[in-house]
Amino acid sequence: MRKNLLFLFVLALGICYSFAKEDVTKPQTPIQGEISGFLTADKSPYLVEATLTVPQGKALILDAGVTLLFTPGSGIDVAGGSFAIAGQEGNPVILKSATDARWNGISITGEMSADLQDFQIENAEIGLAIENGAADIRNVSIDNSLENAIFTKNAAISIENAHLTNSKGVGLRISSGTDIDVLQASFEKNRIGVVAEGNAIIALREASLKDNEIGVLDLGAKLNMVKSDIQKNKIGFVSENIPTDDIKNSVTQNQENFSSDAENLKNTLANAPENPNAKQFSYSIYSGFDNTKKEKWNLSGNVALQVGYHLVRTRKNHTGDIWVSGKDSVLQNERYENYFQIPGLFGNLAAYLKMESFDGKTIEFTADLESNSWNRFTAHTVRTTYTDKYQQLTLGDTYASAGNIYLAGINMLGASYSLNILQNKNHDPLFTVSAFAGELQAPRHPGDKNPDVYKDWIEANEAEAQEMVVGSSLRWKPLRRFDATIGYIGRKDYLEDPFLRDGISEKTNTIDPLITAQTFYADGNWLFYPGDIELNGQIALGAADTSDVFAQRAIQQVFSEAGLSVSDFKLLRSLMRNPTLISSLNREELLEIFGENTLMAPSEMREKLRLLIQEAKKVLVKTENTEDSPSDISDWDGQNLALAASLRWDLGKTLIEGKFSYVGENFYSAGSPDQLGNTRAFSARLEQEISSFYDFALNYDLQIENASNGNKYNIFGFGEGTRWGLFPDKNATWFDEHELDENRTYYKHNAGIDNNFNIGKIAELSLGYSVDYRTRNKPLRLYANYSTESGVYNDPWFKPQKNEPTLSLTTENDTLEIDSARFAEYYAMSDYPYLASRFEERLLKHSVAAEIAFLFPANILKIGGVWNIYQDISHFEKDSLLDNLDLKNSTFSSLGYYFHGADYFEQRYPVSLHTAFKYFRNTLSVTPRYKMYNFASMRELEWTISERFEIPMFDNFMELFVDANYRLEYYKRDFDGERLREVEADIDGAMTLRVHHNQALYSDWMLGATYNYRPDNRADEYRDFVLAASINYAF
Repeated sequence: MRKNLLFLFVLALGICYSFAKEDVTKPQTPIQGEISGFLTADKSPYLVEATLTVPQGKALILDAGVTLLFTPGSGIDVAGGSFAIAGQEGNPVILKSATDARWNGISITGEMSADLQDFQIENAEIGLAIENGAADIRNVSIDNSLENAIFTKNAAISIENAHLTNSKGVGLRISSGTDIDVLQASFEKNRIGVVAEGNAIIALREASLKDNEIGVLDLGAKLNMVKSDIQKNKIGFVSENIPTDDIKNSVTQNQENFSSDAENLKNTLANAPENPNAKQFSYSIYSGFDNTKKEKWNLSGNVALQVGYHLVRTRKNHTGDIWVSGKDSVLQNERYENYFQIPGLFGNLAAYLKMESFDGKTIEFTADLESNSWNRFTAHTVRTTYTDKYQQLTLGDTYASAGNIYLAGINMLGASYSLNILQNKNHDPLFTVSAFAGELQAPRHPGDKNPDVYKDWIEANEAEAQEMVVGSSLRWKPLRRFDATIGYIGRKDYLEDPFLRDGISEKTNTIDPLITAQTFYADGNWLFYPGDIELNGQIALGAADTSDVFAQRAIQQVFSEAGLSVSDFKLLRSLMRNPTLISSLNREELLEIFGENTLMAPSEMREKLRLLIQEAKKVLVKTENTEDSPSDISDWDGQNLALAASLRWDLGKTLIEGKFSYVGENFYSAGSPDQLGNTRAFSARLEQEISSFYDFALNYDLQIENASNGNKYNIFGFGEGTRWGLFPDKNATWFDEHELDENRTYYKHNAGIDNNFNIGKIAELSLGYSVDYRTRNKPLRLYANYSTESGVYNDPWFKPQKNEPTLSLTTENDTLEIDSARFAEYYAMSDYPYLASRFEERLLKHSVAAEIAFLFPANILKIGGVWNIYQDISHFEKDSLLDNLDLKNSTFSSLGYYFHGADYFEQRYPVSLHTAFKYFRNTLSVTPRYKMYNFASMRELEWTISERFEIPMFDNFMELFVDANYRLEYYKRDFDGERLREVEADIDGAMTLRVHHNQALYSDWMLGATYNYRPDNRADEYRDFVLAASINYAF
């Protein structure tokens, strides 16, 4: 029995051995030269004795399970034919050496896209080279290549699930002209994982690069990384350019994360392979292989046309008096004038057209046209721009901007042109010459309509000259991370003989003085990488005719004397041109002008502003007639100079920013006409990510206005009344000599901290605190008031003391008994011209903000709170006479200042809910606000509600949009023994039905209404009903 079992076991081993021996010695099918058709598994393995070629008109398909063994010097050369590798999961196609020597690899060129899936390449010199071709590659493994696992040039490539390992050179080398998308690829143990060159467009998604000597070498391509990791390499990312935030977030845990030594590494790369067959084909990332597109321009754009009607109604005058505003008078029972909305028919046409050639040339046309009952035709924007790699030309309404101090941004009707000259070693323009010229403002004649304001005509002293501007610059960029620019900006106003316009008599008064100005500037940018440090420096020398400088100072003085802020000088000048806009200013805009410490109601602020605007206009005319001496840019005293510098340092999870600016008292630039002169500014910001759960930001900002005074330049801004401005000296005699000056140095400090917490996937929490501190000296003194009607003697300090002599004072309606000793002490102060001097205004505001967002399925609920505490902690620096005068703060108001009168506590609670379902989207916001002042028991209560919902209907054939906003504000205070009350309400809403006629065309049908309710000021109340239809076509 045992012998039989042993015999059967030996027999089985023999049979298995014979089968195994037969497999090992299975004959190889030799192939070489031009080839087409299928290579099937039944004849595998194939021995490639000489390079296989697939010419045009032929096709080669490698079936699943096929193995190709290549002799040294052989490979596959696809020269215009079709090529496919049809491997399957678990049954791949294998391409490798027949001996220990390397084989050439696969090269592909031609218009036929190769379809390559489930295959392995081993021991090739270049695993896969695609030039002037296209390929779709899936499930590939390429190991132990000599130069490149995959090389591409002038190609369209898609790669999914690739493993490129152990390359002695590069895993994936992407050369110029390639558009490639890589998904879920791994690059391991290569010398360099990925090389990105030239103008290639690259997307790496969900890629992993680890254990390479170099993760990525960026040589100037457009590289985008999404959800990718570059880890555990000797050097993660090498580039002369500062990487994007997505790339920075992908590079972690390498021996060295970043390096800028790209140029030296580039020199170590092997020469790019050259495929002689590729020259007969031409692929472009713009036009592909379609050579006919070289003669065509692609056209795209959007055109929108809207027509509608406004029905506007104002209230009637039932006051019993004639209401007067400017030159307008409204009689009893007549309707107040409509300054708010242009009534009647209106139409708008907006168009954007873009033509693009195969090689990147573009022509763009933009138009924004309007017609209504006030302006029959208005061209807000008409612009045409031509761009190619060497130049850009813009005609029509153009916009120019650069550095903030010299060219913050101007719109003009004219032309701009830039020309690139030569190239640096990084193929960027070495020099760029730019120039622009145009009209900033068309002339406006007395008696003409004011196109910006309904029912307003240009008055005799409101005419405007034609404002012309020219500019030129030369930009030099010798290195990728450094550039420098020098330039010039000039402006001249023309009254009698403007360009292509009708002139105005030289005797006409203009709303703004005529200006002749010139500015020279220089600007430089430095980028330090690695380190991610960005530096910018700006310097400008600019001056205008002195009349404009004097005019601005005169206007600022009018507003400053009234306690208004002139920080937003642009807004104040705009209101001078269009005073009717005052009626539309909301509470926040009014507080920006009057300051947080104002004690006026919104209606009082609007009326006060109207009076100040009239006064400023009179001062302006007077200044124009008396000040006409010119200034010159060569009149050097440092006051026509402006400087700015900024730093941005990105350390990954830490970001540091800093800025500084200096603007001299007489500096002016036509490129930044609304810039406030005589200022200094400093700011710093730190952002820090502690973890994925928590990050915070710290910031500090200091704005200094009216920094210098005469020859006390206060250069750095910290020492008013000194030359250098480094250290303040409050004991200096300068402060006494200039105590009553109006425009003293104004310091605005703002600091804050923001904290953000991610509470898992269910909530986000933000907590913030900020403090705003403002200080300046003002021409204010306290004077004793001995009038019995002043209310001073009603103060508790004068109350009779027990067993002490008293004094009787007779008022108009009563007799007061007061302490005689304290009256004598108070009356003794009459020997002094004033009680206190050297007033320093000090205003302090604390703000705390908190918000939590709950992330529910299809809903986001936000609940927040904002709490503001405002304190007036002003004082008189010389107030020794007040040491024993313990009066109430309200009593001091009769002596000249109400201490703590503007103190308030404000609270606001914003709540919003955003809902997004498939057939319904809705956003509801509610914000109550309550504000309590010390002064006169003043109170403000405001409710703001907004609602927007969207309903797609009939499978998105139609969409319904509904928008509604509501604001209700109550204002109360005590006045002369009464409780005054004001109410304001704003209500607006619109319903729009959108009909999608096809993918490119839709129409909107809108019905809306606005109601501004002003029961305490009927002249500012109006209702507006609007009906509109529009059509939009995209192509």
